[in-house]
Amino acid sequence: MSPEKLAPPPFDWAIYADATLAGLSVLIPIPFIDSLFETFFRRRMPGAIARRRGYPLQPSTELAINHVSTSLMDRVSGCILAGLNLIFELILRLVRKILYFLTVKKSIDVLTYYWQRAFLLEHMMRMGYLDNPQQVPQAVLALEEVLDAVGSSPLRQLAAQIITSPWHILRSLWQAR
Repeated sequence: MSPEKLAPPPFDWAIYADATLAGLSVLIPIPFIDSLFETFFRRRMPGAIARRRGYPLQPSTELAINHVSTSLMDRVSGCILAGLNLIFELILRLVRKILYFLTVKKSIDVLTYYWQRAFLLEHMMRMGYLDNPQQVPQAVLALEEVLDAVGSSPLRQLAAQIITSPWHILRSLWQAR
């Protein structure tokens, strides 16, 4: 590996612009429109990062990165329960919009996820993991596994830290009095 691939590049806001817009899309108060915007910006991320860094991204690689796989069982159950799912999803989205603090929390989670995704995509491009078309599916699988393993909720991470360190709570209470 060359040293320039190993050194992290300077922060470039444009790399994270689509990730930020995808994460903030959940703040759009119209159900299903927010999902359309989130999907739009999520799909733009790989191409925008590649263009910004001058990385030649193959169209097949971009398709593989943006592909959302569903199993046959998911499709069959989705067709059967589509009406119920649509009603449930609409009610859930309306409740999220009415109880805005839930939406803000969701926005933080999604924004964190997309920032992590943008960082990892840029790293994969710099390291050459997306250069070989045969290696791309495995690289995309690794990307998704890392994102699933890391978790994106900073609030959950904070809660886990507080729960696992009761001495920290006692010390904080002692200092606060």
